[in-house]
Amino acid sequence: MAEILKFVYNIFIFIFISTTSTDGVYLCSEDSDCNEKYCYMPQVAKCIGQLCKCVWIK
Repeated sequence: MAEILKFVYNIFIFIFISTTSTDGVYLCSEDSDCNEKYCYMPQVAKCIGQLCKCVWIK
């Protein structure tokens, strides 16, 4: 029983570390797929080359 709990605990830690250490790349097909919280003002999230990128608004 203790070995199963250790295994589950280790898997949980591995998943947490692997998701927090990614580059945070967001794939998209149009501008509406990009999350508005992705960029800080005065930038806006736009879909460029199937990736969400922050663009300065004029």
